[in-house]
Amino acid sequence: MKLDVSGEKNRNGFFKNGNVRLVICEICEYTTKNGKETIRIVFMECSTGQKDTFYFSTEKGKCWLLKQLLEATGKYKKDEKGFYDFDVNSLLGEIVWVKNELEKSIFRNSKGLEEEVFKNKIKSIYIKDPQDIGTGASANGSTEKPIEFGE
Repeated sequence: MKLDVSGEKNRNGFFKNGNVRLVICEICEYTTKNGKETIRIVFMECSTGQKDTFYFSTEKGKCWLLKQLLEATGKYKKDEKGFYDFDVNSLLGEIVWVKNELEKSIFRNSKGLEEEVFKNKIKSIYIKDPQDIGTGASANGSTEKPIEFGE
């Protein structure tokens, strides 16, 4: 087989350290190998086109970053009981700013050898430019099961 990969970019790349403007280009609900419910989001850096995949916990007490994402879009407010009711797909196309850090980690490759690699680590999500609010798909305001996000 001969495969032409000229012009192909790697799917994942490093975002710069510091404040980075990202757009959500893929999103879906995802269950991990150990049964944890998450939301899988592929972000693309607006200035470079680099992409990376992140998994946002929906577990109570561990979903602070997802809560920041929902608040940063400016489209969602929690109800009086502390729930956000949203359609995951309505976040597609949303633009947010994140505080990113490149983090060093150890990875075991297919040969069983340890390698030192870097990965993007989102420290916080916020809206920096008011013109970015509500840039994605419009929310329909309903889901079959609300996801609870504690304070």
